Amino acid sequence: MLVHPQFDPVALQLGPLAVRWYGEFRFDDPWRRFLNAATGRIN
Repeated sequence: MLVHPQFDPVALQLGPLAVRWYGEFRFDDPWRRFLNAATGRIN
């Protein structure tokens, strides 16, 4: 039987507000692409 790891997706929690790491990747990618295009870097 294949066992999947159980992990907590919360990267930062302040009281009732929680930032999950998978949300960070989704919103970080367009910002990173914009910065790379603005500085002339290609990655």
